Amino acid sequence: MAATTWADAYLVSPTSTGGAPPTTTTRSLSSRRPVVFDFSTIDADSIPDEVWEEVQRSEREEIEKRDAFLKECEQSMYEAGRRLAAKMPSATLRNGSRMPLIGLGTWKAERGEVKRAVEYAVRAGYRHIDCASVYQNEDEVGDAIGYVLERGLVEREELFVCSKVWNTDHAAARVRKACEASLKALKVDYLDLYLIHWPVTGNVGDEVSPSVRETWEAMESLVRDGLVRSIGTSNFSAKKLADIASYATVQPSVCQVEVHPYHRNDALLSFCADRGIHVTAFSPLGSPDSESIFPRAVPDAVLMRDPRVLRVAERTGKNVGQVLIRWALQHGTSVIPKSTNPSRIAGNLDVLDWELSASDYALLSSMAFQMRMVNGGMWLNPRGPYRTMEDLWDEPETEMTSEAFERDLAAATATATDALGGGTAGNTDETTTAPAPQLFSPKGRAKSEARSESNSESHTTDNAARRLSHPIALSPANSSEGSENDYHSVTESPAVPSLTEKVASFSKWMGFSR
Repeated sequence: MAATTWADAYLVSPTSTGGAPPTTTTRSLSSRRPVVFDFSTIDADSIPDEVWEEVQRSEREEIEKRDAFLKECEQSMYEAGRRLAAKMPSATLRNGSRMPLIGLGTWKAERGEVKRAVEYAVRAGYRHIDCASVYQNEDEVGDAIGYVLERGLVEREELFVCSKVWNTDHAAARVRKACEASLKALKVDYLDLYLIHWPVTGNVGDEVSPSVRETWEAMESLVRDGLVRSIGTSNFSAKKLADIASYATVQPSVCQVEVHPYHRNDALLSFCADRGIHVTAFSPLGSPDSESIFPRAVPDAVLMRDPRVLRVAERTGKNVGQVLIRWALQHGTSVIPKSTNPSRIAGNLDVLDWELSASDYALLSSMAFQMRMVNGGMWLNPRGPYRTMEDLWDEPETEMTSEAFERDLAAATATATDALGGGTAGNTDETTTAPAPQLFSPKGRAKSEARSESNSESHTTDNAARRLSHPIALSPANSSEGSENDYHSVTESPAVPSLTEKVASFSKWMGFSR
């Protein structure tokens, strides 16, 4: 068969295909078979310019076809996520913007993993991405956001991007610089939400300095200038929120705090509901890996192994993470579970077309054991401004003992079948009851007892020493003076033998040891 075009003259037929070679009119990229040319016999000097122009034109067409085909494939990969995102419930904030109720947390997401995780999350249907400058991965999050926006896989208006100003950037001038740095790293022109990460600056003394008011008023200027759509707080108490409300011209839209069945935070949720402040729950799975920096009286209190949670997971046919995320939604919060595992990222969204039964929800909402896991103990300082947990959280800190925790678990195990008797319709087989796991090990009990014995004499000095070695507290406080109002002025010596291990563990936990 005679060649009909220059390309047909050099088109190589696949060896597995008999007969005449296909022509460029019958072969295309959409056939998903390789197009191979052999130009080894070409005498370049003998080919007219118009032929070379035709070759270049055809090559450009093939490249355009290839790019269009790849984009079509990529778009199809995101189609299921678009459908899920369209049915994602949301909270309407003060300015009318809508926050998707399930977001991807990026705290402790390792460098080299977070870009892929964010890309996959957006493909799966996430539109809410929670970030912070102190996580030290906003540049990789931004690479993912930039990619999906540049490729037209989502529009910027579809995404809800949150970041937070860190403790060392509370002075007015530094708030703006910190926000601009996050915008640059995240590759966006504005943030949907910007939060004060902690009511902490690193100074010592009776009052926080710079004041929360100075920081908040700087945040308000970001809203007025269009850098930020909404502002709020993280790890703030009701009292501190009420204080902000007394002078704010832009009221807090969101309060991000720890919420899960071991720390329901009901009083704060009620306070926020009465004042139109939406609550986002972080650490929805109980923060199982934070004990290394936030020491607890009950170190073996692991929510994901609680027999009540396991029984609800068994009854619903869902995994423990899905049960706890679903509980958070029914508890009235948005929720930001963190994962870099593609199957778990997708699985955490499988909570929209089912509910916990009334009895299951009540069971998880009535646990006697309540303990703040991310307790902020590292910010305590005998010289102020936060000398005790009550100073930091503005409420009495009731600390459970190991004995009380064991009694709660024993009672829960004994009554699990009865308590869950009215569970999910169609699943009433209660003939077998899984034995409760051993949640409080002898090692954990020994740690708890040792901590209880030494707590009163070492707690104050331990916290001061921990801050002295704290890798992110070594920057001067935000005040221009700097010398007296920073962690360098804390001179107490470590009094607890395990301090070095605690600091090293914290550094790794926060992602500073790389």
